[in-house]
This record gives sequence, C-alpha cells and structure tokens, in this order.
Amino acid sequence: MPRKLSEITDGVSVTIRMSEQQRQMYYDLGGHDWLRNHLNRQIRSEEIQLGLSPRDSLVNPSKNQGVDK
Repeated sequence: MPRKLSEITDGVSVTIRMSEQQRQMYYDLGGHDWLRNHLNRQIRSEEIQLGLSPRDSLVNPSKNQGVDK
C-alpha cells in the first residue's frame, strides 16, 4: 500500500543526473534531509529580503505564500 501524502510528500519529486562523486557528496552532506533544510533556509532568507515575515512560513507553511517569482 502506498504511503499517505503529507506536506513534504505532496506528489512532487525532483530527479537529476549526477556523477558518482557528486552522488557520494550529496549523501555525505545528508541527502534529502540536507537538501530540504538548505532549500528552507534559502526560502526564509529571500522572505527576509522581501520584507515578509519568515516566522509566518515556519508556523503556517503553504504552497503559495504570496511571493511572485
């Protein structure tokens, strides 16, 4: 039976091609947990630069937080 969808696994996946050396570095850094944390930090940093409240995104994450790219 497939796993139930959550806020992290809402059906979006990313696939990239990389060398074996890049793959090993990715896993050495922490794999998917590292990547999610890195992306979340980047989103918060951009929210701060745009004058949005980064606290709001931590308390009530949503897919569209009113930031047009």
